[in-house]
Amino acid sequence: MIHIEGLQVGHEQPINKTPLEARFELGNLVALLGRNGCGKTTLLRTLGRFLKPIKGALFLNNQDIETFSAKDFSTQLSIVTTERVYTPYMKVYDLIALGRYPYLGFLGKLRTEDHAVIEAILEDLGINDLKDKYITACSDGEQQMVLLARALAQDTPIILLDEATAHLDFVNRIKIFQTLEKLAKKHQKLIFLATHELDIALKFAHQIILFHQGQIIIDKPLNLIEKNRIQEVFAVEGLNYNFKRFS
Repeated sequence: MIHIEGLQVGHEQPINKTPLEARFELGNLVALLGRNGCGKTTLLRTLGRFLKPIKGALFLNNQDIETFSAKDFSTQLSIVTTERVYTPYMKVYDLIALGRYPYLGFLGKLRTEDHAVIEAILEDLGINDLKDKYITACSDGEQQMVLLARALAQDTPIILLDEATAHLDFVNRIKIFQTLEKLAKKHQKLIFLATHELDIALKFAHQIILFHQGQIIIDKPLNLIEKNRIQEVFAVEGLNYNFKRFS
């Protein structure tokens, strides 16, 4: 689905010394891990076309992402950020409905099939009880679920999330990761999540993109732990990293 070829990312200088070669397929939750300032958001912004690569290229279904029109790209990739939504008098249902706009006609009017998509997402995420609530009245955890619902309404095979669990309590952090893993597998989405939730990411993510000292390492969580890669990046005296998935 996504093919990365000789990629170096950054603003003026590349964050990765070695050009990155990788391929990511649908049905996977991919967590981006690393210390502060390592480049997680930079890579996400490059994947989302907000930042041009310093070197190399990104291909989506064997097509260079730079060649997609804005409308076509919006049907392939959606983005969820951590910014709180300040839209007075807008209800949850209406915010989620914004995700359907790439598919609407000139008048931008929701069709029967659009309403059906939104209702199915509300049910699938377990937030049907929020649909008539004003978005500004929602908690941080509820807002994150609503923003995820909007991305799902956009119906893209790829979803990018930047610190989607920031400022959430433990229960809501777990809930977000459980939801993302389920979406990746059940709906065959390719989800990239930049996160500081090391322990939770290691238990729920199918793949890890690990940033360390100018290198980007891609592997399964268990392999990174067994090779002591996680210990190298997040070394703290007296702390060891073990692998045990939540049941």
